[in-house]
Amino acid sequence: MRVTKQSGFSLLEMVVVVAIMSIIVGAAIPVTSKVMTYQARKATREELGALSDAAAEYLRDTLVHPSTIADLVIDPSVSGWSGPYLPGVVDDSLSGKIGYEVDAWSRDYSVSSSADVLTISSQGEDGTWSTSDDLEIEVDASPLRRSETRDRLAIANNAVQRYNAEKAPSDPILPANWTSARSILISAGYLPNDSRYQTDAWGDDLVEDPVGGLPVVKVDSANL
Repeated sequence: MRVTKQSGFSLLEMVVVVAIMSIIVGAAIPVTSKVMTYQARKATREELGALSDAAAEYLRDTLVHPSTIADLVIDPSVSGWSGPYLPGVVDDSLSGKIGYEVDAWSRDYSVSSSADVLTISSQGEDGTWSTSDDLEIEVDASPLRRSETRDRLAIANNAVQRYNAEKAPSDPILPANWTSARSILISAGYLPNDSRYQTDAWGDDLVEDPVGGLPVVKVDSANL
């Protein structure tokens, strides 16, 4: 009588294989999770860098910070806007929002400003604010506003000096008030009729220096 041998795995062999596979999978999951977290944080940092650059360009054009990330893509009817400031905008597949509005975990960025500083933040991998894994960038408007204000003052003071030098013999007195003095300078053709020369880059009125001096010999900003 011939005995036919059957090929295949015994129950013990199957148990051993399953055990080995479980060990391999158990070891692989933490590694995979760490890699995915690393990639997500890297992508979010890179996107925050792009948002920082875009917000700085927006600031240079408008002298104000964007209120939302969408403002960097869609004109919010702010004077000076010349965007879009973000290239290759693609909607996020999970949230359906503009891709730049959410981080690599498809969670909304936080956009806030305090005084001159704009902050854009991500909750990071844990999805919770104010924890150690949060990611953020800051854009400080102060340097740009100081530079813009100095440029405005240079033009305004040049107009004052030319007016006083040329009008001194017959009409030397400018009113001791920059608003009125500016109107005279515009009417006389010494200063462009541009509202920028009424205020500094913070939106505060320029002031004569010294205040109340006759004639006005210099204009300045209280923010410098």
